[in-house]
Amino acid sequence: MKSKICILGLFFLPFVFGSLRAQTTEDRFWNWFVKNQDVYYSQTFKRVDNISGYKDYNERNKNYKRLSDKLSQIDPYLIPVFRPVDTNGIKELLISANGYKPAFPKIIKLIRKSPKLKNWKITAFEQRNLNDSIKVGYASKERAVVVIDKDTLQGGYISIQIGYEDVFFKYSNQSKELDLNIYVRNYEEGLIKHGRKNAVKKLLKNLLGEYDLEMEIDWINYIKLDENNMNGLYPIIRLRELIDKRKLERK
Repeated sequence: MKSKICILGLFFLPFVFGSLRAQTTEDRFWNWFVKNQDVYYSQTFKRVDNISGYKDYNERNKNYKRLSDKLSQIDPYLIPVFRPVDTNGIKELLISANGYKPAFPKIIKLIRKSPKLKNWKITAFEQRNLNDSIKVGYASKERAVVVIDKDTLQGGYISIQIGYEDVFFKYSNQSKELDLNIYVRNYEEGLIKHGRKNAVKKLLKNLLGEYDLEMEIDWINYIKLDENNMNGLYPIIRLRELIDKRKLERK
């Protein structure tokens, strides 16, 4: 009888160790997230002052760091982004690489292994924003002199706001990806140039989504818009249509 038990044990041993070996880094991440999902769904905070209503964000930041650290074991460029709970009680966890293209395959592999969870939507990459009238605000880190009126000068931060109507483009399609000349209204040197460039990048990510922005465009050249010479320029909003058309033609 004992010999039979030993034989059976030896028979099942490879399966036990095989199953342990088969668990990947992605599997371990999702196993951990499933166990801790309630923490990230509820986002509970500790109250600091019951009268003023101020909240202590240390607990949330600690939990966010735990999640970020788990993702960094897969790739250090992966970052978690949460969307609020919708009217159906679904909360979205979005995994982004903040546009870092070499990390994209890791995200795709991770999302393919994601479990189906009752109150969660798991998404790869920052998605397109279909609101075509959005504006992006950008506060420059540098200080500058701001004219309040003709007799008053005041030091302060320049606040930049830019929308799709301020950006135009030309393109070259000599390869699979597009090469773009982006023409930006009020794209000056120095302070304004730095802020405008960052704002345009945010607009492009909203327009195309993180994946298409990196996979469909090879390089971008930023140029100040000459409003007296706009022949052959397309409104930036047309870029989404162009990208989708090219993707469809490749199928």
